[in-house]
Amino acid sequence: QAEEKKELERRIEEAMRAVDVLTQILPNKEEVQEAEFMKLLKSFEQESGVKVNDLTPQTATEETGSGYSQHKYEIKMEGTFTQFVKFLHKLETHRRFFKVDSFDLSSPAEAEIGTMKSPLLSIRVSISTYTYE
Repeated sequence: QAEEKKELERRIEEAMRAVDVLTQILPNKEEVQEAEFMKLLKSFEQESGVKVNDLTPQTATEETGSGYSQHKYEIKMEGTFTQFVKFLHKLETHRRFFKVDSFDLSSPAEAEIGTMKSPLLSIRVSISTYTYE
C-alpha cells in the first residue's frame, strides 16, 4: 500500500503541475473582456501593420462540467497579405492561448505605397480562447 500511496501522490502532483500550466496560458476573465482584448489587438495591429476595423464578441459558452468557458470573437481588418501573416503570428505566439477558427480574405483594393502598389485585403478572422472558471 505504501507504493500505491506514493504513486497516487506522484500522479496528483503531476496533475497539479498540468493545471498550473493551463492556468498560465489561458487568459483570465478580465483579459477576454472586449476592452482588454481590444488593447491586446491594438498592440498586434501596431506591430503587424494591419488596421483593425471591428471586434465583435460572440456569446461565451461554458463546456458543461469542465470548468472552461469558450470565448469567440470576429475581427474585421484590412492590410496586405504580409501584414496579415504578421498579425496571425503575433496572435498564435502570444503567451496566452488563442485559436484561429477561420479567416476570409476578400478581393484587394489598390493602395499607393510610394511608387509601388500593394494590394490591401479585407480580412475577417474568427478566433476563440478559453477561460478556466
